[in-house]
Amino acid sequence: GGWETSAAGKSDFGDAVYAVLETRLPGTVPEPVSIADIHHFLDALCAADTASEKSALYSAMLPRCTPDEHRWLVRLILKELGL
Repeated sequence: GGWETSAAGKSDFGDAVYAVLETRLPGTVPEPVSIADIHHFLDALCAADTASEKSALYSAMLPRCTPDEHRWLVRLILKELGL
């Protein structure tokens, strides 16, 4: 069950996220994210103390991302966590 079944054959969790989102999200977004946006998002995420602060950050950033950008954000975050 879980993401392993729905994204069978994917090489990592970022690929699984992409596989799920590519059919649910548009390939383009109205306000594309820049490298600076990602940098500020990751800095703010690291500085956030509570789950609700982190959730608010995700809620603001992730709707702006394409499925491919989601894939790379997941990879960056998991790498930083050592997972």
